[in-house]
Amino acid sequence: NKGIGYGIIKHYTDLLNRPLPKISFNYLGQWDSGITEQGVFQYAKESSGEEGDIRNHSNNLIDMNGGVKNGVFEMCFGYDIGVYKKETIEKFANCFKGKLLDMIYE
Repeated sequence: NKGIGYGIIKHYTDLLNRPLPKISFNYLGQWDSGITEQGVFQYAKESSGEEGDIRNHSNNLIDMNGGVKNGVFEMCFGYDIGVYKKETIEKFANCFKGKLLDMIYE
């Protein structure tokens, strides 16, 4: 009946059929609120192990995951080793850091 569904299909079909971006960004939040050395909850001293199953396959070329822990913003970069060299991702991460610092101090 040419309602909202019709408009979405007519005007956005090409947009919806495009390939998805190949970089994911996931901000996990601030993990240290309410956690202190003397508090009820504390970080474990042991390693938490792998972040995920090594058999997992990402659909992205680069996965960026970060958050704040102990007052420090940390960002991890996962990438497809069949596409990128470690040095390339290090340059990308340093560029990301530089742009983030530019935004903070401007």
